[in-house]
Amino acid sequence: GDEDEDTVSNGEEVNENVMPGDTIEISVDIQNNYADSSGTDIKNILLEAEIDDNDFGNDITVKAVGGKFKLDSGEDNDEVALRTFTVPLDAEEGTYDVVITAEGDSDDGTTQTTTWTIKLVVDRDDDDLRITADLTPTSVQCDRTATLSLRVKNFGNDDQEDVLLLVENDDLDLDEDFIFDLKNDKEKRETLTITADEDLKKGTYPIKVTVEVDEDEFDAETVNLVVSD
Repeated sequence: GDEDEDTVSNGEEVNENVMPGDTIEISVDIQNNYADSSGTDIKNILLEAEIDDNDFGNDITVKAVGGKFKLDSGEDNDEVALRTFTVPLDAEEGTYDVVITAEGDSDDGTTQTTTWTIKLVVDRDDDDLRITADLTPTSVQCDRTATLSLRVKNFGNDDQEDVLLLVENDDLDLDEDFIFDLKNDKEKRETLTITADEDLKKGTYPIKVTVEVDEDEFDAETVNLVVSD
């Protein structure tokens, strides 16, 4: 999706809803609350965020980009970035707790821990078809074949009728189409054998795969077949 930013406090919900496939980046404002005059630093701070919910698709745990870090007494760092993560494609609609924990060792011999929870809302479009295309092998010699494995999955809320899957490349004489219905959360798989004719010149041949309904394109992917000597 678009790169939107939002600032939230402990217990609050992120204003911008996210979609399956979106990339999420979290930055944390963290402060050492010991008075500056105390000289009590906090070292070996481990910062991580976690989503532990079966409906999210995969459990997520991400740590600070630079690993463990230190905060001097009284120091406030509002630029601690966590590693990015991607909302799983099979994440269900709903609200998910993102639990952020920081733990470190202070100079007075104690372990300091704090936890925040923010809420991430996942939405799904009513119409959302996505393609996965894999070519094996990706490089062939003349008069050799490759296998194109195709998967279309309906990630949307609505069932889809008369889905059109197109596979095209003029040089390879490819103009294949498949028509099928696809219910919510179901997938359709197809396999094509692609032959590089003996008179085909050496080069890279992009194979375009698209999926559409009622002439509206939902997704497209291109895989390259390399023809060598």
